[in-house]
Amino acid sequence: MSIEQLINQKIQQLPSSLKQEVLNFVEFLETKQVSKYQEETIHSDEEKAWEVFLNLEKDAIGSQYSDISENHDDYLYSKE
Repeated sequence: MSIEQLINQKIQQLPSSLKQEVLNFVEFLETKQVSKYQEETIHSDEEKAWEVFLNLEKDAIGSQYSDISENHDDYLYSKE
């Protein structure tokens, strides 16, 4: 006998008030499952974002200038 059949059999023996409690519990479990999936997705997205952030320097294009962070306005806006 499968779990579904066993649950069905046991539920049929319950009075209506307890059947409503079973339904409430099943809905609670569904909500909990969806919430857990969303949390895992968010965690996964955060990990991907950190991976991109931590690899920015590695993926950056090299430059002949050593003081770009100090004189960035000169390199961006001055006319050479």
